[in-house]
Amino acid sequence: MRRRGFSAALGALALLAAAAPGGPAPATAGSGGAAAMVRPGADLRTRYEVFADGFRFGEAEVRLATGGGRYLLEARAEAQGLLGLIIRSRYRGMATGRWRGAGRPRPERFHARSQRIFKDRTTDIRFGPGARPVAVEMTPARDHTRFTDPAAVPDARIDPLSYLVLLFGHRGPGCPAPAPLYDGRRLTRVALVPAAPRAGAPAGSLRCIGRYEIVDGPTHSILSGVRVFALDLAYGPAPEPGAPRPLERIEVAAGSDHVVFERIGPDR
Repeated sequence: MRRRGFSAALGALALLAAAAPGGPAPATAGSGGAAAMVRPGADLRTRYEVFADGFRFGEAEVRLATGGGRYLLEARAEAQGLLGLIIRSRYRGMATGRWRGAGRPRPERFHARSQRIFKDRTTDIRFGPGARPVAVEMTPARDHTRFTDPAAVPDARIDPLSYLVLLFGHRGPGCPAPAPLYDGRRLTRVALVPAAPRAGAPAGSLRCIGRYEIVDGPTHSILSGVRVFALDLAYGPAPEPGAPRPLERIEVAAGSDHVVFERIGPDR
C-alpha cells in the first residue's frame, strides 16, 4: 500500500518519478544549446520532501534554467529509508525547448530514466516543429505501446517535464494553462483551476486544483486501472515583482493513496 502511494505521486506528476542520487540528470544530445543560452543567475532549484499517508518516503528536486527564449529542466527523485532499500524507486529526467515565459513551451528533447525493483526504463523523445513528436527511443522494447510510434500521436503535445516548466515558471494571478501531454507510452492531460487558498496561507497566495488524466494508452504499471489523479497545488506569493511564484506544496490523490510534496527551504 505504501509503495503504491509513492509510485502514484511519481506517475501523476510526470510529472514525476524519481532519480538516481548524486546530481542532475546527464545531458543528452541536443541539450547543450539550451544550457549555453541560459543567462547566469536564471537557475531555479526546488527541493521537496515526499510523504504518503503521513509517512516520509523520500525527496524530489526540480531545476529550471531559462534564458534566450529557451529552457532546460532537470528533475530527479528517490525513495529513501527502509522503503528505498526495498523498492529502489528512482527517476531522473531532463527536457529542453523554447519558451519565453508565457504560453505553452515548445519542447525539443525529453530524456527520462525510471527505475524500480524489477524495472528499468529509458525514454528519449525528439519533437519537431509545432511540438509534434518525430522520434522515440525506448528500452526495453517490451515497454513499447502503440503510442511509442510517434505517427500514432494525433496532435501536438508537450512532454511531462516541459509541463513542469509551466508549473515552476508560473508568474500569473491565475493557474497554469491546461495542456495535453505525451510520455512515449500514453496520451495524458493536466487541467487546473483556481480555488480558495487554505486557511493560514499568506496574502497573495494561489491555490490550483485539478486533475491529471490518462486519455489513451496504458495506466501506470503499479496503479493498474487508475486513470485519473486529483491534483492540489499551493503557490506562495512571488518574492519580487515578475519573479516566479514558489510552488510550496503539491498533493496527489489516486484512489485511496494520498501523497504530498512539501517544499524544503527557499528556492535557490
